[in-house]
Amino acid sequence: GPFYRIADSDWISDYNDLFQLNVEQLFQVGSRIYAIVQGRIYYSDDITIGFTALPVQDSHKFNEIIVTDTAWYAAANEGFIISSDSGLTWSDYSAGLGGKAVYVIAVTDSFYFARIAGHAGIYRTNIDSIAWEWLPGEIGESNVWGITAINNVVFASVYGIQGLYRSADYGQSFTVVPEGGDYAPEIFVKDDLIFILRDYSVVYFSDDTGESWKNWLAGFEDESIACMDLTSDH
Repeated sequence: GPFYRIADSDWISDYNDLFQLNVEQLFQVGSRIYAIVQGRIYYSDDITIGFTALPVQDSHKFNEIIVTDTAWYAAANEGFIISSDSGLTWSDYSAGLGGKAVYVIAVTDSFYFARIAGHAGIYRTNIDSIAWEWLPGEIGESNVWGITAINNVVFASVYGIQGLYRSADYGQSFTVVPEGGDYAPEIFVKDDLIFILRDYSVVYFSDDTGESWKNWLAGFEDESIACMDLTSDH
């Protein structure tokens, strides 16, 4: 379950109404915090009180949710789905995915991207005419772990010889990002900054959408980092 801390006080576990289950994703929209717990959506308007199950009208098992100014996009066991009412109802946009579960997604202004169950590589569709297709090329047969998009540049974390790939042409081609290392790194995005957590001890960041990278190690030389997140100031 999630933990929270106020100022410099101790961390407090917030299992209220989450039944001490694993939290797969936390995200914030305005002042409301959402949690995906065993595929269901919960929300909190006051983190000190706890979480309440969102009265979802449709039955879905959510794996990842991306929120933009216009809609919510979800990777779900039922496919790629979109909500225009903050997660209350969902519409299916899975034509071409063969009824497969979708694990991770990315959204740009022209294309959607998805990793689906039982298939290597990435699938892509134009947002104006939903017809998903598998992308061949550099990562076509690769075990893609994560997909991230920032300013219409797409990054894919891959298990294999090279760990991170970058595409500036909506996935038509990918090039290796050497700073990503050999094992799918974690990627964190905040506004126009991208951070790569590589091998649990090395952090790189880019402020030009991955054109160049800087090593950011201060304070972590002898530590093993498992995860991180970004706020507006830290």
